[in-house]
Amino acid sequence: MGSWKGLPEIAEDAKVLSNDMMPMNVFSLSHHEKSIRDLDKERAVFMWNQLLMDVLLRMPTSDESKMEMLTECESYYRDNAKELEKINDFRLNYSSDAAVSWYTRDSFVYRLLNKALRTRDIDIIFKFRFFIADLYRQLQKEHSKFMKRFTDDEYFLTVYRGQHLKADELQELKDNIGRLISMNTFI
Repeated sequence: MGSWKGLPEIAEDAKVLSNDMMPMNVFSLSHHEKSIRDLDKERAVFMWNQLLMDVLLRMPTSDESKMEMLTECESYYRDNAKELEKINDFRLNYSSDAAVSWYTRDSFVYRLLNKALRTRDIDIIFKFRFFIADLYRQLQKEHSKFMKRFTDDEYFLTVYRGQHLKADELQELKDNIGRLISMNTFI
């Protein structure tokens, strides 16, 4: 008769199996979300992020890449009828000139993309590649229009986007006044 495993051993086996099934993150072995990076301490991470974005922007986009993103979103929100409705609206009505509009809405796009950027989840970031490229290009166009209108130094544009910060991240911002930091969201 085979040996019987007690509950502690089964729990440990389940924990090991669960950890083995975690998505691979090439930037870090930690999956903790972090919105702010101190560039004095994490220059290599910043460079990897910049290189990743450069590669994603150079990749051709296709309907297949859009479907890959939507499939991931549907899987994540499979039990949320409200978000599934928004995902279907995106599928039917999205156009590349509406990327900023979709990104600033209270919807799956903003939440999933920023979570992937904060955790540096390369798998999810890759699945959002077509949207990232559209968002980047639309922001470039808007920036160019803005710069044509306002070339004098006395003009400022103030924009706001709410984001929760943990107390330690707020302290990190305070500690880095006058130094370089990187935000792990799409700015």
